[in-house]
Amino acid sequence: MNDNGAPNRPAQAWKHKGLDVSMWHSKNGGYNIRINKRYMDEKTQEWKNTNYYTLRDLPFLISILNEVLTAASPNPTATPNPMENNEWTKKNTIDPDVDDIPF
Repeated sequence: MNDNGAPNRPAQAWKHKGLDVSMWHSKNGGYNIRINKRYMDEKTQEWKNTNYYTLRDLPFLISILNEVLTAASPNPTATPNPMENNEWTKKNTIDPDVDDIPF
C-alpha cells in the first residue's frame, strides 16, 4: 500500500521472455525503473530472480528500455542520448598503447 492507501502498482510494465521491466512513480515526480529476469532453476524446479542477462536478452532489453524512455519522457526526441558522439565509449575504453598501470 502507498501513503494514500492504494495498492502499489507500477505506472507501466513490460514483459518478454522472462524479462520484467516496470516503471514506478517516484516521490520527486519522476520515475524509477526496475529491471528483473525470472528463470526456472533446473535443480530445484523453482522460479528465481536474477540481475544477470545473456547476450540474447540484450536486444529485447534495449527495445523495452526504448519504450520506457518514450513512455517516461514528455518529449521523447529531447531525451539526451549518452551514447551520442561515443561519449561513454571514449571514457570507458582501455587504450592498449597506454601503459599507466601503477606497478
